[in-house]
This record gives sequence, C-alpha cells and structure tokens, in this order.
Amino acid sequence: MFGCTDRNFFRAQDLYDGPNCEFLYVMRNSIYKEHGYCFTTPRAIRTFGNAGCRYDDVRDVPLNRFERANVPTIQAVERGKGCSR
Repeated sequence: MFGCTDRNFFRAQDLYDGPNCEFLYVMRNSIYKEHGYCFTTPRAIRTFGNAGCRYDDVRDVPLNRFERANVPTIQAVERGKGCSR
C-alpha cells in the first residue's frame, strides 16, 4: 500500500487514510534505526534500542532522497492526527 520507505515517495493522504499513530511512529523511527541513529527518548530506546548506533544528531543520519522526503511527510501526518511523540 505504501511501498518501501527507501524506494517510494509516500503521499500524506495515503498515510492519513491508513496507519494508526503507533504504526507511523514505528515507520518513521525505523528509517532512522536502519541508518544508525542513537535514540534519546525512553520510548524510542525501549522500542528500537541503541545497539550499533553511530549518529547522535538526526541531521547526520545518511538518508536517501526518498527517506528524506518520507520522514517529514510521516511527521506531518502524525501532527495532523494528533499523535504523541
């Protein structure tokens, strides 16, 4: 339905119509986890852990053009749906 986060651009409307807040949270943070981000919030550390993390600053995480576009789209939908961070 959405495609791969690293090979397809997501449409906000598809995300509004589909996944719940928890799914969006996991989708967004999985992108960062796959690239070695070191999480700081208790929820993210509990969910994803920090084993093998390499980047403390989210701006340093090497995302491709699809991921760079998808993260803010997911975040906008999370805000629009009133999801907690």
